[in-house]
Amino acid sequence: MINLLYYDQVSFHNPTEAMWTLGDSTAFAIKVEALLRQALTKARVEVPIMVDLEFTKSLDTRGLKNS
Repeated sequence: MINLLYYDQVSFHNPTEAMWTLGDSTAFAIKVEALLRQALTKARVEVPIMVDLEFTKSLDTRGLKNS
């Protein structure tokens, strides 16, 4: 796990707020996955055990400046 409880230029400035935000994000992600599974089931689409969101496609160049 990434240590977010320290302060520098790449970390959160408020560890408590950071953990709260991460907790909320996790809860929303779980709800969205449940809604996705319900929609796929209703549409009679086979629901995979693991849904690959392919984050690497959008995160590979995150933070890099265009040159």
